[in-house]
Amino acid sequence: MADETLPDSALENDIRAKLRSRLQEDVGRLLDLAAEAWVCDNVEILAAQHHYSTSQNEFLWDAESAFFTAAENARADAELASQGADEEPDDRPPKDGFHLYRLWTAEHRLLYVGVSIRLRNRLAVHRRRLGDLWEVATWEEFDTAAAMLAAEVEAIATENPALNKQLVR
Repeated sequence: MADETLPDSALENDIRAKLRSRLQEDVGRLLDLAAEAWVCDNVEILAAQHHYSTSQNEFLWDAESAFFTAAENARADAELASQGADEEPDDRPPKDGFHLYRLWTAEHRLLYVGVSIRLRNRLAVHRRRLGDLWEVATWEEFDTAAAMLAAEVEAIATENPALNKQLVR
């Protein structure tokens, strides 16, 4: 009997499509709930004014940030694909994982310390935003997000990178 399973790429695409559909439904429900909560919290303002702002709604703010991040990641993925992402030189950053990274100038000055679970995409975003301000990226991989975040706090506190705001935790 012939194996009738989908090829890996077709299966991945099918799973992604199903997850995307479920996520859109869940996000829609959550946004509806957030909007209802915001209206309940601001009913007096809505009655008194003809305009309003959702900037104080933390959930909607987080949702907008998540969508912006997803768009940036998709743009970075497309950039990487157009640059020959299938070719993997040894010094190319890993795609996924828990990474602490540092951006350095050509003069070996530490500019920025950050963390990412999608390192290649994050570095592509930094390249677009900061241009040639940084020359070299170095990174460390961690087993857990907690270890990665703790290392970030420590690195920023002790290494004083030029572009980081001090983390207060």
